Amino acid sequence: MAEKGWESYSDLKILYLRRISEYNFEYVAVTEPIDENPDDQIFCHGAVFVDDYLRPESQVALNTLLTDFGYDNLADFVQQTIPGGNEESSPTTIDTKSELNGIERCIDYTLLASLVVESLLLNESGVRMRKSEAIRLASNVIGVDFSC
Repeated sequence: MAEKGWESYSDLKILYLRRISEYNFEYVAVTEPIDENPDDQIFCHGAVFVDDYLRPESQVALNTLLTDFGYDNLADFVQQTIPGGNEESSPTTIDTKSELNGIERCIDYTLLASLVVESLLLNESGVRMRKSEAIRLASNVIGVDFSC
């Protein structure tokens, strides 16, 4: 069992997040490098500041991130991820935090943080190392034995 607060966000790789404040998350991820060398892994450990992505100056980056994962924009992300959401009750356009008008309570910030981390992994942001070392480091941070 993971230490307090860590939650897994992938069935295919090690990707754990935990909330460190309302909009900020710590993450640990281990994934295969693009060349799929079975002896190596990419290890990432850091923080994601989700509220930074909701600022007006980050609109292009946020929209690029969301379209990379199949969402049209933030409104579409909220519509598809809000529990019990439907087209009538979901927003049709949300561009920046200044235009959220209360919808911020509907954003799944943890899911959005996991998409940010996934995009980092796609770009191989992190440290390439031997698989055993990457798994050992992740185990130490999260408190889970991944050696099984």
